Amino acid sequence: HHRVKNNLQTISSLLNLQARYVDDEAKDAVMEGKNRVKSMALIHQKLYQTDNLKGISFSDYLLELVNILFRSYNINKDRVKLKTNIDPLNLDIDTAIPLGLILNELISNSLKYAFPNEQDGEIEVRLNEVNQTLIMTVMDNGVGMPSDFELKNASSFGMKLIHTLSEKLNASINITLDKGTCIQFEIKNYRLA
Repeated sequence: HHRVKNNLQTISSLLNLQARYVDDEAKDAVMEGKNRVKSMALIHQKLYQTDNLKGISFSDYLLELVNILFRSYNINKDRVKLKTNIDPLNLDIDTAIPLGLILNELISNSLKYAFPNEQDGEIEVRLNEVNQTLIMTVMDNGVGMPSDFELKNASSFGMKLIHTLSEKLNASINITLDKGTCIQFEIKNYRLA
């Protein structure tokens, strides 16, 4: 896991270098890729730092991931607040990586689009185990998405990634577009560490 983490950090550094030589639109895509790599590297770092090489404390991971994303998008934590309700779960790496990538996409989208013009807001993340199902909810009180939005028909890479990873986790998805955006996943295919 230490070697994997180092390799992912090298890839992240290469993406940083590449971002210096592309236009603004491509730079955004490269930086999003870098954040995806960081979300996976962070999981391997957490594995390496513990005695449990099979899984990680997901609440610790989530808080560190959010800090990385807030810094990456230069968001003041006094302007956009984070609320969490995370059960103390140690998740297997094969569950943690897709969940981490999904969270990376959803939180990034909220930070980039939900609060335009320096608008204040709140992002809430919940992860709870209920009746042998993981319930993961990401919501914000921002400007919301179009009322006809459907994840499976979305054209962006990030939304396609969320859809694909959700299928891997055998997750059903419920999207509510009222007073912001709320996306809830009911995940059947997961393992605790």
